[in-house]
Amino acid sequence: IQGAGAAGLTPTAGVHVGDTLTATPPTFLEADNVTTLGGSPDITYTWYRSGVAIAGQTADVYTLTGADLGKIITVKATASLPGRLARTSLASPATAAVAIGTIQPGTYHPVVTMPNPANGIVVANFAGTPTVPASGGFTMTYKWYREGVVAPISTAMSYKLVAADTGKSVSVVVTIAKPGFATYTGFAAVQANAIIPAEALVAQVNGANVTTAAFGNTLNAAPPFYYLQEQYPSGTEIDDAFRTLQWYIDGAPIAGETGFYYVVRATDSGHLINVKVTVTSPLHKTLVDPSNVITIS
Repeated sequence: IQGAGAAGLTPTAGVHVGDTLTATPPTFLEADNVTTLGGSPDITYTWYRSGVAIAGQTADVYTLTGADLGKIITVKATASLPGRLARTSLASPATAAVAIGTIQPGTYHPVVTMPNPANGIVVANFAGTPTVPASGGFTMTYKWYREGVVAPISTAMSYKLVAADTGKSVSVVVTIAKPGFATYTGFAAVQANAIIPAEALVAQVNGANVTTAAFGNTLNAAPPFYYLQEQYPSGTEIDDAFRTLQWYIDGAPIAGETGFYYVVRATDSGHLINVKVTVTSPLHKTLVDPSNVITIS
């Protein structure tokens, strides 16, 4: 087998760690050094990093790694046929020096989610599509911060909200590093959105909405479903565990009356009764939902 020139290589300019190079063979010739080689020869490749062969790389494509940073890459093609001496081409044109790669450009960014509102755990996830997929070898670190606190409060992927976080801004900084790539740093903050009642809260007697009641009547607090703002109206309502009730007389709380029912007392005559439901959820602003006011006759 005779050779006819150098292997082809694309691209050669503006290459970065993470890019994929493609090699093409030259035209190999018969022994007369004129006729194109027949017989479907087997073509293999040897890739070189600044003149040193890269072990194990024999395919026609090669993805640049951190070890290639600052180096030039070339490739040679070898043709072989049974009963013939193999022939290796000249080296391809060299790439420019391999530049540092980019990990997560564009729209790829961290977001904070709360998969289960009942447990108060927030998780750092990602939205968008990375240009360079996380194909292994990446190191990811997390640092959670509470507003006004310099030191991180957690370095895990998830963080369970605590009482000290109430009314504060909680955020996470995510760092992704890999040899040969520029380190990516992304930021996401916890969003304290609203809690929304699906309808008005009312007090009822025997299932009917009323404005007056009498001694001995049982008032029933009929709270609506409550939703997180970003889930309404198609999401799942907040669990009852997040609701607390308090009955009031003339605007003052009635001691010990924190259930769904209130039995009107003789001493309530001439006074105004209503109930308030307080709805809480991690990451969300507390909602205090008052019912209609009932006059006790």
